[in-house]
Amino acid sequence: MEREQDHLTSTIARVRALSPRATLQRGYAIVTTDDGRTVSSVRDVEPDETIIARLLDGDIAAAVIDVEPTDQEQESA
Repeated sequence: MEREQDHLTSTIARVRALSPRATLQRGYAIVTTDDGRTVSSVRDVEPDETIIARLLDGDIAAAVIDVEPTDQEQESA
């Protein structure tokens, strides 16, 4: 019984660590377009578009001023 309880406790801790709220608590933001699409790349937005940054304690609406893709080959070197 104790082993099962330890396994359950461990599983709950992993689920909590992977939750979006835990990510926000670590200082990250979830960024979406104003119509709700998730932004995961600079290719997802254009200048003059509005984006929403969801933080732990609320949302920030921001305007995209410029989009500057990085050179992926330099990043991985």
